[in-house]
Amino acid sequence: METIAARILSAVLTAIKQQQHEAAFAALQDAEELGGPEGDDYVALMEAVRDAAAPAGMQALAEDAATRITVYKESDGYRQALQRAREIAAQAAAQMRPTWILLPDQRVPAPCLHTLSVLADYNGPQIVVAQGPDGALYLGVASDETPGLVRWLYAPITEAELRSLHAGELSLRAALVKPRTYVVDADREEMPVAAWLCDATTLHESDLPQPAALLPGHAPVVA
Repeated sequence: METIAARILSAVLTAIKQQQHEAAFAALQDAEELGGPEGDDYVALMEAVRDAAAPAGMQALAEDAATRITVYKESDGYRQALQRAREIAAQAAAQMRPTWILLPDQRVPAPCLHTLSVLADYNGPQIVVAQGPDGALYLGVASDETPGLVRWLYAPITEAELRSLHAGELSLRAALVKPRTYVVDADREEMPVAAWLCDATTLHESDLPQPAALLPGHAPVVA
């Protein structure tokens, strides 16, 4: 999942770190010109920029991001984006496995993730390693789909866990089931349209990898 928000946030944070004011403003402007993100994902992006810029002494950038949040939340575009998100979520709920009823009622902004590598591909990525703007790694597994959406599970993963996963010493479920796991619906262009944050232990068995499943190329774990 290569999101516009991830690219924008990465560029802005890099510019903030290097105290490149003009580059930071230019990267922020891309959020308007690239046609995304929208809704709460746009708000979350601007909040992340605001919160990073102020401590770095880039007050003008922080104020610009805060103003964008205020203006956007009062716009018809924001309300329309929220309505689209509700409609997409309702459509997904009708077409995906009924076991997803265990998801939290409250949605969250989709995480800003950049796909680093694809570990399994069957007519499209199925298992990936992604990275957040802070450098944290995530394991992503496609769990369900409709004709227009793929539902992903993204959980933080350490480099040690990743090495064990590649070595066939750690199952996909053990690597994925974490207290803070994102469930993300992405369209066929890999743009997120809805997200939830949950404890993966609360998800239904059928929505998780099989207990013994390893990365492709490894034999199943034998208890």
